[in-house]
Amino acid sequence: DGALDLLVGLLDREHEQQLERQILSLAKAESPDREWQAFKLLAIDGKPPMDVATTLGLTIPTLYKYRYRVKQRLGAIREKIEAAEDYD
Repeated sequence: DGALDLLVGLLDREHEQQLERQILSLAKAESPDREWQAFKLLAIDGKPPMDVATTLGLTIPTLYKYRYRVKQRLGAIREKIEAAEDYD
């Protein structure tokens, strides 16, 4: 029973990782390049906001606006995928 639980846990984790990769890929495709670059550097790569803003020539408020927009896209994409999975 413990081995089965471990296997189910591993499969769940792999499914979640695959879902995250799919969501990120779709959000990247739907996002303007500059918004995606800002989001990636800030949220995925963990760069300091001031460094990202300087690198991309953005103001801090614009940087956070871009991050917000991409996060909104990510959430909407996740909802669509999960709804489709529930439908199956």
